Amino acid sequence: MKIYIQRKANYKNTEIVSEKLELNKEILSFWLLNRLKVPHFNNAQEVKNFITAINLLIEPVAGGVFGPVGYFYDTDLSPIESLGNMVITTSSGEAIEVEINKYNMWDDNQPTGNVKLRDILQEEKEEVLGVKSYSSYSAEKEHNGGFTFSSLCVDYIVPFLSIYYNEKNGKNALDWYDLKTGDKVEVIDDVDDCWIFSDRNI
Repeated sequence: MKIYIQRKANYKNTEIVSEKLELNKEILSFWLLNRLKVPHFNNAQEVKNFITAINLLIEPVAGGVFGPVGYFYDTDLSPIESLGNMVITTSSGEAIEVEINKYNMWDDNQPTGNVKLRDILQEEKEEVLGVKSYSSYSAEKEHNGGFTFSSLCVDYIVPFLSIYYNEKNGKNALDWYDLKTGDKVEVIDDVDDCWIFSDRNI
């Protein structure tokens, strides 16, 4: 199963959204540096909960692109409500129960499972990948067909996915569109944006 996210912003008094960014099992595994198992999903809500649970654990305290708006966050970026608990399994087979809710990233006053999974995702360690870049990080060396990163942790979803698609498509920036008309919009300034799960066909 695959799902799409989009970045969303108000630009010169116009609501705009980015091109749709697909997330499938392969991309999810790459995002998570294969530290977690990507399960079989039975429906779109299970995918959304999985992505949301993980991203909330590693989302920056401030200055990041927050989301998903309309699913977990309200339009003012305040959490709507907890989405309940779910079990996420590490690549070693350990099952960890987490609450899908927003806590201060480095606050240990949150459910034990949240802290444990956050630490797994944020552990900076050597990784060998099949590509020479991950999010804004570049490999230090190539060896036996793999690329070695000396100190890598899982980045939150927006910078990872934006850079992934820009590099894949040979672009420097995402394409943006008028939310109402679907017309392409030229964005030349930085935008204060959030992200959403897409239900549009742009």
